[in-house]
Amino acid sequence: MSEDKVLELILEKAGTRDDGRRTLRCRDAFAIASENKGVSVGAVGRVCTKNDVKIKSCQLGCFK
Repeated sequence: MSEDKVLELILEKAGTRDDGRRTLRCRDAFAIASENKGVSVGAVGRVCTKNDVKIKSCQLGCFK
């Protein structure tokens, strides 16, 4: 799946903070990966990083 399509999926689930920064819950990142064949959680994370989307509510406690 193309990076643009992954970004589109991320933006569908992302929220926006008061300062305008986009955020994506960790469980939503996992959902995107599990619901879309060929998309890994790592790929979702890389697209988030590249497009300044902050991961929040990390299931592992890495990001708060």
